[in-house]
Amino acid sequence: MGDGNENEEVLSPSGVPVRVGKVRVQGAKSTSSRLIVPEVRDILKAKNQQELIENVAFAQQRLQAYGIFKSVSSHLDLIDGHPQSLEVLVKLREKRRFIIGIGMEAAANEVYTNVNGQLINLLGGAESLKITACVGHSRTSSFDVTLLKPLSHRVAVYNLYATAYQRSVNQISSQHTEATIGTAYGIKIPTRLGQYSCGHLFDHRHVTGLTPSTPLGVRLEAGHTVKSSIQHSLEVNTTDSNAFPTKGVRCRLSQEVAGLGGDVRFLKTDGEVQLNTRIPYTPLVFSTSLQAGGIVTDVDEVPISDRFFIGGSQSVRGYKLRGVGPMDGGASLGGRAFVAAGAHIFSPLPYVTSRRFQLHLFTTGGSLLPNMPSASVPVAHNARLLGKHFAWSYGLGLAVDMGIGRLEFNYCFPKPGEAPSNPLQGLHVGVGVSFL
Repeated sequence: MGDGNENEEVLSPSGVPVRVGKVRVQGAKSTSSRLIVPEVRDILKAKNQQELIENVAFAQQRLQAYGIFKSVSSHLDLIDGHPQSLEVLVKLREKRRFIIGIGMEAAANEVYTNVNGQLINLLGGAESLKITACVGHSRTSSFDVTLLKPLSHRVAVYNLYATAYQRSVNQISSQHTEATIGTAYGIKIPTRLGQYSCGHLFDHRHVTGLTPSTPLGVRLEAGHTVKSSIQHSLEVNTTDSNAFPTKGVRCRLSQEVAGLGGDVRFLKTDGEVQLNTRIPYTPLVFSTSLQAGGIVTDVDEVPISDRFFIGGSQSVRGYKLRGVGPMDGGASLGGRAFVAAGAHIFSPLPYVTSRRFQLHLFTTGGSLLPNMPSASVPVAHNARLLGKHFAWSYGLGLAVDMGIGRLEFNYCFPKPGEAPSNPLQGLHVGVGVSFL
């Protein structure tokens, strides 16, 4: 392996025997040969042109998966004095070792300003260290330090991660502030279905920031809790766009088992599925989604920090943030089980060629229960219980692809029925990456 000049590509008929006599790598200034050699070794095993093309393409794909190269390319040439032998030149362009940036993120109907710095390829093995400081407009802040280490496997490149973080979130809708200090570590594995991740989480949470007007239901949650849990999830995404998909499926299933230490015990499962399709013979796109989750525990209470919440501009539209479900004095208390669904029609704006702007017609609804429905009672009883707590809405508006997420301006008509809720008819503005 070593440096070389750009070479002329040599083609031979598929199936004709070839012999690869040498593989050279150019541009690996900071990357260790311990990472590169295993990825290009199979190129030498090619017996014919078809195998050579496949092995070279696979090596390029694997090297690109480490995320430390701007580009990976290859060239073939005959070896001087050995007309029956080929030389393969793999050309690498490494990314900068240090990256710093200031940007914006959107989540939970809030826009955050973040400053992040990243050290790439620390020890030559594609390791990276990322530090992020984030501040939101409603007294929300976070500080994260993450170490990432890719591992080469025969099938794919796995990623080990370890994170330490400190966060302070002003839960306005629940009338308290939640301060968290924690660590997480685990592995992310690309599979044929999608991205699988599994890890251990250790959190110390402090519910504080109460005021004299904070209702009793929230006051009972004040204080410290410690959670130690195992989490795993599988995400599948076959859509053609994050903001406005016209086809494909987006699915997520996650589970958390808490109780491996700490003072919190439960089994929490939730998932979502989104289907997108273009309506035949029209420019319209129909999108539908379903979300559901439940918490099973052998103790009386689940901390408010771990409960489900629905409602808001990214969830059931037409309600305040966390505005559907159990309440106490206007404060959202969350629940142990929920189901929510939405149906949407997107249409491009007339006389506007850009797909960044879409008209949006929708209906959304959901139920949030304080406790898990019992499996020992008839299904009809549980269905009535969900119906009693069901709140829905419909409306129309304008959606915009912001690059960092989607921005929605919707006029909403809430229909709360008998469900405890905080409905809010009128114009709602929502920004985020994931929407119901």
